Amino acid sequence: MKDEEKAGIETNAVFLCREISKETGQIAVYELDVPVDGHMIFCLRIRQQFNPELRYFAVGANFYAENKSMIFAALKKRRATKADIESLGAIVELGR
Repeated sequence: MKDEEKAGIETNAVFLCREISKETGQIAVYELDVPVDGHMIFCLRIRQQFNPELRYFAVGANFYAENKSMIFAALKKRRATKADIESLGAIVELGR
């Protein structure tokens, strides 16, 4: 399979963004309404590198539907480490 074909394959996942406001320090967590594919993962990883206040996560769609409130609560914590987040289940941070 060529790289172009791999990048075009969509998965059954949801993207989440964790954003910390530079002015107030408030933490916002929201779902991104974008297609889940290799190209979008690449773009979000680049954007995350240049915007340290943003962190992006990919979550399995079924796991997200069943555990949405738990996921949002964990991501809204002041100290949300990669290991803590990924220990929840089917969720991974893009990059970093």
